[in-house]
Amino acid sequence: MWLWLLYVTREVAGFSSFPTNAEYMATYTYVNQGYDMIESVYNTLFRAGAGSVTDKQNAVVSQRVENSSKWARAYCSWTWVSYGGAFSYDHVLRFFVGKDTYSVSLVY
Repeated sequence: MWLWLLYVTREVAGFSSFPTNAEYMATYTYVNQGYDMIESVYNTLFRAGAGSVTDKQNAVVSQRVENSSKWARAYCSWTWVSYGGAFSYDHVLRFFVGKDTYSVSLVY
């Protein structure tokens, strides 16, 4: 049985609608006929075009290696607050690796 590794560095960026977004870098590995993994996450950036960003949590790996029931995953989170504080929205930018592919989702 052959196993091969494909090393990929991928920028993961997510954008809610104006006025806020976040991005981070993730280094991950596809393992043919094995479990994929997230090696590291770094360079988290948060931006607000209007209002401000609070409660910033830099990207972290919450599950490093895929298993039979769950993909490997990482995330960062932040809160966008409108000018004057009338509105605020929590955001989570999630990155998943599994089955030799990846997925990005933004929850807010």
